[in-house]
Amino acid sequence: MEVNPVLCAGTTQIGDNSYPVSRQSSAHPASTLPPETTTDETTAAHTGSTAVESHPTTDRPFARREILVIDTTPMLAVSSAVLLAAAAIFGGYARSLPSGPHRYGYAAAVAASAMGLAYLLMALASGLFGAETDVLRFVGYTFMWIAIVLVICAIAGVGRRLTLLLFAAVLGRVWITLGSWFIDGALALVATLGTFAALGLGLYLLFGPFSRAAEALESERRLLFTKLKYLIVLGWVGLVATGLMSEGAGLADDFVGQLVVIYVEMILILGFGGIVVRSRRALSQTASTTRLLSLGTDRESDYSGGEGGSDGPGRPTDRAEHAD
Repeated sequence: MEVNPVLCAGTTQIGDNSYPVSRQSSAHPASTLPPETTTDETTAAHTGSTAVESHPTTDRPFARREILVIDTTPMLAVSSAVLLAAAAIFGGYARSLPSGPHRYGYAAAVAASAMGLAYLLMALASGLFGAETDVLRFVGYTFMWIAIVLVICAIAGVGRRLTLLLFAAVLGRVWITLGSWFIDGALALVATLGTFAALGLGLYLLFGPFSRAAEALESERRLLFTKLKYLIVLGWVGLVATGLMSEGAGLADDFVGQLVVIYVEMILILGFGGIVVRSRRALSQTASTTRLLSLGTDRESDYSGGEGGSDGPGRPTDRAEHAD
């Protein structure tokens, strides 16, 4: 801070503040005052035998901080390209699967393409129009989770009621989360609690009735369910934690929040698709007893079953209906 001492009627002006001092004597001319100081803590202006110490300049405006805003459009475009390419790969794998199991491969392709198209629209909306993209992301979430839930329910062999309950928990959590960002006060608190309630319901279903139903399945099919169960839970926890960190607590800016969310989604979608399309034997076991789009168990399925389970190709599957 530059200090310009000025003698005027017994007053020395230091910075932006004036402090009264004794009149300057001829024995100590004004040239003895330091022309500048390098600290805002203490400024001493010697006038004769009197020393004046300035106070901290609390009335001075703080220096303006420049906030670096990073454009997320390129990141969204790259993510869209990766997911759409993954969807094409999953679709190619699905074509190589037998009739019946190929539906599950296509479901993995749908999950990847849903988020890929969502990211493409987000990049266009953000880059060309500067529009908000939250709704587009959550529409992509909806179609992605529909595909994932249908697959996990078919593999677990649960009935229609448990399937609908899992849909309610997953899709309810998605849209309650979005709605909580546009409200405040008591309603925001209720929405946040609703999000955790939906998450808790989903965890209960997967680790409770779904896991009990899967215990009666062939070993390959049971292993596939277990892999997908933990992957889905990882995705849930990651997305909820990221939402709380960026939107709730404000601990991350938009770029960091988008980066972490995309990272979690990539793990979920690519992991889900990769596990599903490479589980040919488990998918054949599932297709022999369950229709993918039937919202639950279809005992009278017309699929002929594929390669059979490890417990024997003609072994009837206990559906564990008690879990429903």
